[in-house]
Amino acid sequence: FEQAVKDFLEWSKIEHSSKPASFKRISYSCRPLVDYFGKTKVDRIEKTDIENYVKKRSSQVSKKTGELLTRDT
Repeated sequence: FEQAVKDFLEWSKIEHSSKPASFKRISYSCRPLVDYFGKTKVDRIEKTDIENYVKKRSSQVSKKTGELLTRDT
């Protein structure tokens, strides 16, 4: 997974070269995914793994707002 995100971010940096804020947001958004899935092979990630990730993230507090994370934060 980690390598897939790295490859995606390389593509995204080129794709969004005229919008650096977009690339920055995407890059920032990928960090918790890489922290969670790490070196897991992409084809080994199952629906339950994603559901567990969403549960974990939704129980975390936003550094910016101090509130629980939602899909909007």
